[in-house]
Amino acid sequence: HLGRLDEAISACNLALAVDPSYGVALMKRAEILLEQGNRKSARKDLEMMRTIDPEMAEELAGIIESHGDEQPH
Repeated sequence: HLGRLDEAISACNLALAVDPSYGVALMKRAEILLEQGNRKSARKDLEMMRTIDPEMAEELAGIIESHGDEQPH
């Protein structure tokens, strides 16, 4: 399971390397980071998202908040 999440993050990173303003890839990466318990990095993606797509950033902020302070699995 973790290997697949790492692959998914790599795919998002590749997409963002090609187009740093690709909000969908940024959103997906943040969601995966949350699933891995990496809330700090997900919040960094949220800050980048705020400049790219403020509406999508609000959606991501809600997702991050819904995860609260959960511990990694």
